[in-house]
Amino acid sequence: MQAKAIIKSHYVAILLAVIVGVISVAPQIYVLKDRSYQGIQMFGTDAEYFYIGRVNRALYEDYSGGPFPLDPGRNYYLVPKLGERMMAVFANIFHIGAVEVNVALKFLGPLVLFLILYFWILEMFSSKSVALIAPLFMMLGINLLNPTDFFRFSLFK
Repeated sequence: MQAKAIIKSHYVAILLAVIVGVISVAPQIYVLKDRSYQGIQMFGTDAEYFYIGRVNRALYEDYSGGPFPLDPGRNYYLVPKLGERMMAVFANIFHIGAVEVNVALKFLGPLVLFLILYFWILEMFSSKSVALIAPLFMMLGINLLNPTDFFRFSLFK
């Protein structure tokens, strides 16, 4: 019953966290659900192709023998790091690909981060309004307070 009480008393924060998660992942979902989508994923950074490749490698390799495969020489190659392996575990659990796991975690990451910031600020200031507004400005504020965007917006008046 305590979980219901926590959800009931913080439902606005949970709703705002979901909205922040949707805003973060909306461009990727739009591209994935578009009828003219030809298989080229829209990514946010230039290194994301490399990262998804490493997740895909971790998804299809067998690590039952340990972190380093047996090699007759002394050339140990590095296996994917823990983050890529965790994403591969999620992909195996839910039977989805590396791109879909990446998109799902682009939603869940900001959602969880918003809730962590909300509860931390609520604990610090004991004000729900401050705790609701501060994570919004922390996570979405770079788009609101960027002077170059404001200057471009003022040119259209």
